[in-house]
Amino acid sequence: MERLEIEGVFGAVNAFAVDDDGQFAYLFDPRVDATIRINLSTGVKDVLIWYDRSFRHRRWLCYCMFAIHKDGSTYLPTLFYNTKIKHFVLVTFVTDLNNQVLYTYTENEINTDCIRFDRFAYNAHIDENIIYIIFYERFVRNNSTDDPNATLFYVYCNYDCESHQMIIQKGPLPQGRWELPFIAHEHLHFLSTELANSLLASIPMHENSKSNEWTIRVVSDDQENIAPPRKAVWCNAWRNDMGWYVVSEKIVNEKIQKITVWQLDVLDCLWKSLPLSIETPLTICNFALRIRNNNIAFLHIDWDREGVFYKFDLAELMSKRPDGTVKQKRSDSELFQKIKNNKENVEYTSTTASFSPNEVYFLYNMSGLFGHISRSKKLILWSFNLFQLRSTDEEYCKISLGQSNTIRCFACRKSTLIPASGLPVNFSLRDAIETLVRAKQLKLSGLRCVRCRQSHEDKNLWICLQCATDENFTPELGDGMDYFARRAKQFVFCAQCILKLHSKHRLTEYCTFRNKYEIAKKTNEKVKKTVEEITQMLSTSITESVEPLIIEPLRNAILLELTTACDVLFRHDENDINREVEAVIEAFRHRTINIADDLEKCIKVLAILNVLREQFNSLPIYSLFCKCKLWFVTHSAIVNMLCSVIVTLSEI
Repeated sequence: MERLEIEGVFGAVNAFAVDDDGQFAYLFDPRVDATIRINLSTGVKDVLIWYDRSFRHRRWLCYCMFAIHKDGSTYLPTLFYNTKIKHFVLVTFVTDLNNQVLYTYTENEINTDCIRFDRFAYNAHIDENIIYIIFYERFVRNNSTDDPNATLFYVYCNYDCESHQMIIQKGPLPQGRWELPFIAHEHLHFLSTELANSLLASIPMHENSKSNEWTIRVVSDDQENIAPPRKAVWCNAWRNDMGWYVVSEKIVNEKIQKITVWQLDVLDCLWKSLPLSIETPLTICNFALRIRNNNIAFLHIDWDREGVFYKFDLAELMSKRPDGTVKQKRSDSELFQKIKNNKENVEYTSTTASFSPNEVYFLYNMSGLFGHISRSKKLILWSFNLFQLRSTDEEYCKISLGQSNTIRCFACRKSTLIPASGLPVNFSLRDAIETLVRAKQLKLSGLRCVRCRQSHEDKNLWICLQCATDENFTPELGDGMDYFARRAKQFVFCAQCILKLHSKHRLTEYCTFRNKYEIAKKTNEKVKKTVEEITQMLSTSITESVEPLIIEPLRNAILLELTTACDVLFRHDENDINREVEAVIEAFRHRTINIADDLEKCIKVLAILNVLREQFNSLPIYSLFCKCKLWFVTHSAIVNMLCSVIVTLSEI
């Protein structure tokens, strides 16, 4: 395990996400109500700006977030609780081209009315571009008035980040104290640590599943009867059909907390401890665990008023166990076979509350609908009052359709033969998609008229060159070519505004300006390299000229004086030699300072003379003579200073 030498965000709790590459972490800072992006390599922090500033209001409580990189943009699905409407909302934000502004992309409201707020608990994670959010009613510990036989409920949310489709299922939990849910092998699993041995309750989460029967199994201890401590703080996540738990146990006698990591494989129903242990102060809290596809885990902890990151490789830690390497991913059918072969260790319980298929909701937008009409081994059936998505294999699809080369209209059910060359292009659909893409690009570009504030495409915008160049503004050294781009954007107008206010001014199209700007920027970069080469040549030439004229004679003179100061035939003792050497060095130091000052004055005089020469080149001879005479009279001090510099240099 590696502790990253960068600072996190204190108080972020579970509002923590890591991108697919593990390069950036995103955390919500409740102190400033903003999303913070942290470079995990350099520790540089950036504050992302809300385009919709209403999300800065305290009525939006941020619970958790996730990061997805798709189509060159970063998407941040974020779970909020709106205290005004009393509902959870999963809002997907997308960053602009500069990755500085968060634009609202989609919003999905989640109804959790069946969950009592005083018992509310949740867990969420992302696996293969699917975000799983499980809300559930948690039992109340040490509550004598709590009915142990009361029915508790859960709400399961499945959000596809590719199609932006959300599936919501509701149902009752089995009797008992269940918590720490996770998803593995298309099953929803809950854990109970009430008894000495942990229990695992599982229920299938297939889209066409109508079962409300829970399967309860006993989780076996690890080797030497080792199991996670019950009286501890637990934090879990899951990836690739495997559950992972970070457990922090307080050791009061030593005044520390001990953090351990555990794996729970639902196929083996067995705890496996990882060879890892961290000792921390008692004050740490607010654990958040995120796992990437390559089994690299990131842990964020609040530690003494600051956020701390830990990074560890789960696969590497598993390979260090005595029983060998990481187990390969297995199919879902193994889970059913495992349960079937171990009936003596399995308990089936049917929940008392009803679970109707009508409680399965499908929320679609246009991209989600068309995104699933593909060769993904999924069959879409449409009726006038029900829309079902059935996961099935290829053979079942062929049987259901009758033929694999026909397709039915979802409205009239008329069969159409698919030609050998494929279906013809749907030009209407293609135009609609292109329109949506252009609208998205327009929104992300941020181009708008500075007067009417309306967003426009670049081909419909104009720049008023006269207004952009009238004011006396010049770029500074550090601005570079970006100065002209920023300056131009201050005078960008749409066609209507340009005709009203700037019709008689010098104008240019924004596209034309941008092309010229790109060409000028490339030319500027090339010229910069040439300037650096010429400057280096000049520096080398000056060094070669000054070295034999000033440096070498000065060095030879001081070496001769030092040799004389160390004359052992004339000096009385060591102290006498040291005093003489120090006097020579001190005199040499003052001499070099005086030479440097005189050279600076000489360079200034030469610069003045160069300016005068350029001015006098354009004057008649008599006028030039009068100017020179007047200049030498009025600048006698400069002439004297130049003479003194020449005398100083000659003495070297």
